[in-house]
Amino acid sequence: MNYAVRLPIDLFLLLSLTHYKEPSVTPPNNTTPTRDDNMALGNPDEAKASESSPNAYLITRSTYSLSYNNFTGITN
Repeated sequence: MNYAVRLPIDLFLLLSLTHYKEPSVTPPNNTTPTRDDNMALGNPDEAKASESSPNAYLITRSTYSLSYNNFTGITN
């Protein structure tokens, strides 16, 4: 390859590599899930896992949580 053609290509590659920067967001150190991940956004209707709140009864499983309304017979 001609030196006059290769020099601009090499300079372009060198300059493009010098403008590469690391992402500004660092990944979290601990990525293992916790038992509260499915309630991370909160409990909007303040459901409780007790019979004293039958219209906002909290059902928690390992993969999801939901609240059940005994009056309507459906989830909240």
